[in-house]
Amino acid sequence: MDQLTGNKWFRLMVIVLLGLISLFFIWHLRPMFLNIYQFLKAILAPFAVAMVISYVLNPIVSMLAHRRMPRSIAVLLIYAVFLMCLVVILINMIPMFVEQLED
Repeated sequence: MDQLTGNKWFRLMVIVLLGLISLFFIWHLRPMFLNIYQFLKAILAPFAVAMVISYVLNPIVSMLAHRRMPRSIAVLLIYAVFLMCLVVILINMIPMFVEQLED
């Protein structure tokens, strides 16, 4: 028996067989995984967007904090500027969308 389990090809075939069995079970549990994925996508999407925004804006806040501005004021200032830029972009894009929808 030790000769069989010590064989490199036997261990490789066992690993391949276990991998195929795992894929078979995952395939049959796919509807459950899709529901979990949809739930997590809905819950975690705002957190992902917030992480990206904070990652992009952090160097600016750090620069302002380095120039002796309180960090909380710097964060509020950056968020105000960021939100104003979003509003300006939306104000300019909404008429274009309405025009394209009318066409």
